[in-house]
Amino acid sequence: MKSILLDNIYCKTNLQADSWQDSIRKAANLLLQENCIEERYIDSMINSVLKYGPYIVIDQGIALAHARPDDGVLKTGIAIATLAPSIIFGTENDPVKLMIVLAASGDDEHVNLLAFIADFLSDESNIKNIFNANDDTQLKNTIRGV
Repeated sequence: MKSILLDNIYCKTNLQADSWQDSIRKAANLLLQENCIEERYIDSMINSVLKYGPYIVIDQGIALAHARPDDGVLKTGIAIATLAPSIIFGTENDPVKLMIVLAASGDDEHVNLLAFIADFLSDESNIKNIFNANDDTQLKNTIRGV
């Protein structure tokens, strides 16, 4: 599972977005460009937040957007983007500086990738290194443990 993840990470530092919807859309565009998802996957993620509220803000400054595999996932991929400036979602964990977009091609893989991300983010040094990444390559290397 880890090798699948490490081979399918797409990173962007200092992504500029106008709103929380725009932050999801722009981060997910990294996956769209790599043919990991269809456009409707992005719409599904945004519609879920509109329907259920900003539940995707999982910790201080961190949002994790995802939808069901059958909402338009073509292949597994994860987009990780630092936001500059940070974005307000309307939660106590605002502002969001890190947007993660997960696309898993099946239900089991979806659960496994969520577990991997949760484990990775549980180490505060990983989060610090992500926020301190100066460019896309450094961000990707941080995630890959290089």
